[in-house]
Amino acid sequence: MTKTKAAAIAASAYNVCGPRDGSPATPANVGNLRRTDLVRCLGLYLAAHDGSLYTLAEIDAARDLLAA
Repeated sequence: MTKTKAAAIAASAYNVCGPRDGSPATPANVGNLRRTDLVRCLGLYLAAHDGSLYTLAEIDAARDLLAA
């Protein structure tokens, strides 16, 4: 998985499972967000997976990449 794709998945997870205040996450600004918040949101995103944008394997791979 590329870092670009991981950033896109993390941004999506943050926008779905993160705080509802402030600006939405984008792949371009995801690097400015706290890594622990992103990993937490990816875990929640994985648990609530509905198959709409990314596969379970893609979400899990992005979480592993960002958690490292």
